[in-house]
Amino acid sequence: MSRGERSELETRSRTKGSARSSTSSASEAVSWYDEVEALAPGGYPCRAERWLAAGRIPYQAFTVLRALELPSLGAEDRLRLTRQAIGAAPGVPGLHLQLGRQLTALDRKDDARAALEVGLAQAEAPDLRSRRLVESAADAAPSADRDRMLHEAMEPGGNLVAAAMARVLLPLGSPPVPGALSRGLVP
Repeated sequence: MSRGERSELETRSRTKGSARSSTSSASEAVSWYDEVEALAPGGYPCRAERWLAAGRIPYQAFTVLRALELPSLGAEDRLRLTRQAIGAAPGVPGLHLQLGRQLTALDRKDDARAALEVGLAQAEAPDLRSRRLVESAADAAPSADRDRMLHEAMEPGGNLVAAAMARVLLPLGSPPVPGALSRGLVP
């Protein structure tokens, strides 16, 4: 199967899985994500969405995470929406990642780090955990702890984009361009 064919299949299956996760049975959505994973291992963001579709988070949190992907939302609106969703579903690590991103965009770095730490503590799935590790390490000062987070993010089974970003950040020894997190340049 060519790369283009695999990408098209991944997109179609992701769309079907995403639609099913919001309108049909979780098991049906999970089976679509399993198919995508088998055909394109680590396909972005198949692993994370499979976790969402499996019903491990409330429906409202799922829809908020989807809405936060919309480029038309401003930083304050994103922050308000994220905080409301955390109030309803405080145990969803993806919401804490988004809160960290929104706070970073508003230049509230200490609050952002705290939100990311909460999300990291809650992240069970390797895909989610690797994304939170990179997000936390991206703005951290060079240290053994930062290096440990980046090495852990590169472990097999995690998010492939996060692993690639960790490989880039590790030898740099310094954070990326300021604001990279809020502009989506870090997974």
